[in-house]
Amino acid sequence: MAPVRPAARPAAPVWPAGRASRSLVRPYARTGGRTHSAHDLALEALISTTDQGRGQTSSLPTEYRLICELCHDTHSIAEIAAYLRLPLGVVKVFVGDLADAGLVLIHQSSLIQGDPSAREFMERVLQGLREL
Repeated sequence: MAPVRPAARPAAPVWPAGRASRSLVRPYARTGGRTHSAHDLALEALISTTDQGRGQTSSLPTEYRLICELCHDTHSIAEIAAYLRLPLGVVKVFVGDLADAGLVLIHQSSLIQGDPSAREFMERVLQGLREL
């Protein structure tokens, strides 16, 4: 009987340029001990790089530069964390810093819990998922 080999691991999300942050540094050390951003960022908040952010990436620390480069196309907080393999809390702090510096724009959802338009939106999303 042939030996059983473990199944191949599924491919992890890789940053578009093939680079991912694989540091052994603790998340709180990366953010200078900060655990929250001044911005209330939802996981689905969309982030895009400003014109100013497109021009200043070479002088930024690695994680900030990667976020600016990734967000030339709009991505959510959750996507950024997945692509860069960083904890969500760290990404929220970094994005907050970049937003304060005017290097990225935060596009928050305007839906409010209990708002009738929020319910209609969620019903459309649910219907779209069912059609997949």
